[in-house]
Amino acid sequence: MVRRSITWSDGEYLWVLDVTLSSPMPWYVGGIANISAKVALRLASQGGQLGLVLRVVGADGAELASRFLGILSDDQQELSEELQLVVSPLYFTVSAGYTSRFDLRAVLEGYVGSRVYNATVDFPVLVTSPRSRVSLSISINGRPDYNYIVESIARVNISVLLRNAGTSYVNWVHLTFYINGTVVDRVSLGRVGPLELREVPTTVLDYFRAGVYYVRVVAVYYLQEGVVEEAKAFGLLEVVKASSVVLNVDKPVVVEGTRVTFSGAITPPPKAGQVVLERLVDGLWVSMGVATIDPQGSFSFQWVAEDVPPGQDYVTHVFRVRVPLSLVGGVANLYSPSVSVQVFSLKTVVRFIADVSLDVVPSTVVRGLSTSFHVRIRPQMPLCIPVKVVYRDPELYEWVELGEVVVCGGEGVSEIGVGLPPGRYPVKAVIPSRLERVESLPKALTVVATPRLLVEAKELLLYGEPLEVRVRVDPAPDVATWGQLVVLANGSQLLSREISVEGGHSTVDLGRVATVGELNITACVPAYGITVCNSTTVRVVKPSIAISPPSVTAEVGTQVSFTIVVSPGQVYPVRVVVLQDSTVVSSYSTETNELGVVRLSVSAPTRPGKYSVVAEVQGTGITSSAVLNVIEVIRSISLELLNRTVEPSATVLAKVSVHPPPVSPVQVVLLIQANGTWEPIAYGVIVSGGEGVLRFQAPSREGRYGVKARIEVAQVESNVDVLQVSARILIAREYLYALVVAAAVAGGTLLLVGRRR
Repeated sequence: MVRRSITWSDGEYLWVLDVTLSSPMPWYVGGIANISAKVALRLASQGGQLGLVLRVVGADGAELASRFLGILSDDQQELSEELQLVVSPLYFTVSAGYTSRFDLRAVLEGYVGSRVYNATVDFPVLVTSPRSRVSLSISINGRPDYNYIVESIARVNISVLLRNAGTSYVNWVHLTFYINGTVVDRVSLGRVGPLELREVPTTVLDYFRAGVYYVRVVAVYYLQEGVVEEAKAFGLLEVVKASSVVLNVDKPVVVEGTRVTFSGAITPPPKAGQVVLERLVDGLWVSMGVATIDPQGSFSFQWVAEDVPPGQDYVTHVFRVRVPLSLVGGVANLYSPSVSVQVFSLKTVVRFIADVSLDVVPSTVVRGLSTSFHVRIRPQMPLCIPVKVVYRDPELYEWVELGEVVVCGGEGVSEIGVGLPPGRYPVKAVIPSRLERVESLPKALTVVATPRLLVEAKELLLYGEPLEVRVRVDPAPDVATWGQLVVLANGSQLLSREISVEGGHSTVDLGRVATVGELNITACVPAYGITVCNSTTVRVVKPSIAISPPSVTAEVGTQVSFTIVVSPGQVYPVRVVVLQDSTVVSSYSTETNELGVVRLSVSAPTRPGKYSVVAEVQGTGITSSAVLNVIEVIRSISLELLNRTVEPSATVLAKVSVHPPPVSPVQVVLLIQANGTWEPIAYGVIVSGGEGVLRFQAPSREGRYGVKARIEVAQVESNVDVLQVSARILIAREYLYALVVAAAVAGGTLLLVGRRR
């Protein structure tokens, strides 16, 4: 067992690994050796991924076995795999019955993108050769010890090279051929002379499915002493699935420093696996990187074109991919057709460039996002050139690289992230070279802070009230734009509307809201190349209102007090209207206190009658009403008959006085008592003066009658006056005295006049 710690560092990545290699000892010539490899990740750069390949090589550099171990990362911090190899007598030469040491090396290769790391671990092994007179070695389809074929019906040729290492004959040599423990052939050779070599072939025709097949040959022979001995040899046959691989390159002609992407696919896609990118260097294929195959069988690599050696205008590099298919570390590989990349010296190319131009679309970008940089090179050239995009740093007073645009065929565009602080920056495209610098005219790049979208609305809305939503983008875009407003009511969509945002503002009238609960209002507006969204909530309540007392009676012109209660309790605007037959008599506006209660005094109308007092939560249509009965109170009424003695059926004059005078006409009924019963005899109206004379016809029968006046509405009655109905009219004593006095006055007057004459 061998343990070793390995550290790889190149300034950008740091990897610290613990490697453990183990194998049962000793190994036996002609047998199969198993090598277990475990790699543990102790320290790694954040977010990095490291692909590992283990190769076992001999002291002369010959590769005995190799296998891809896997990819180490933060999520996969330990790898464990096993390699198998045939301990071939062609390489491990050990005398019969002896044990020898062989200093093997385990070469661990790490791949991160196009970076390659190497470490070598010494791996000494002990190899023992069995004590037998005969030695065996196996070839499969003409290749010693190991070979592979594609899954199919195939004819496999197995050849055994038998050598008598002794100085005497061996007799009755019998060979038995096994594949995975099943006998496939038996061959008898008879006698084999001293130091004689015999090759014994056999052929197996079968359908070979994908997998590992262990080939074993056992030789049983007799020595001249009559002793029976046995010799064994092993070989490995791997059967792989039939597949194909293609490799493509995105930029076949580039200048030095250009990032090139290789991509390809394996058909049919394997369940898992890796591919190795190789480059032809001095006639040898050198590994350049490792990539993992995705479930669709696709893979990709990136490679940065190396500098062209001085004195050369261009260099052509040839690449291919190798797909390891072996399950035991053998040489079962699938190779793609090769592709070439022609790399030109930048010094050579710059001489032909006449003009470079740069466009930034859009020229205003949100900090942390990306925008498009378009670069054009004239004249057009059939190759790819990396162009640096630089900006002028206002603090350093120098041009700093912002990103890179690869221009192919004269034009290129790239999305470059902009993490600069908000401000206005000059930017330009630059093609650097050791001899001269080609650059474009500067363009302006405006960086703004991440825009905020504010959605404003009333936190509390009454049922039936109109809802107005204000949307504001900060900072405001220079151009008008369209956005989307969505309103959810209790989790279900209520409406969706397109909104116009000009100058960063938009006011949306959603009309009266006829739902109760929580409204979630979300607005999304595109600004500066991104879509910003925000939301707010509005609570819609449907209040109930009650007015008390439900019915009240009041005199005209007096103050009537009502109590209005709105629930749930809070401040509400309230409007109170006094109606008569749908006609508004008077109206009042007020608001409740925090408990939803308000007391309001209402002036009773000046006309008696039945009125409705309607209280409404303003703007909602939610109402409650009470009845207001307005009456006019008559406190007293008096009656005087102006002619108390009349002839039958004559006209009687009755003076009626009301106190206090009514504000509106009052109907009065005159009642006469006949036969002990009061019966109406006349009707009249008393106006605002408070007095009136009513006429009625006296009864046709003589007698004394009582007369009185009544106001039915007020249930007020006057005094009772007596009416004398008589066919012979007598002068009453008081009228007689009046006549005597009048005569005396007249006589005195005439006497005075006569004396003067």
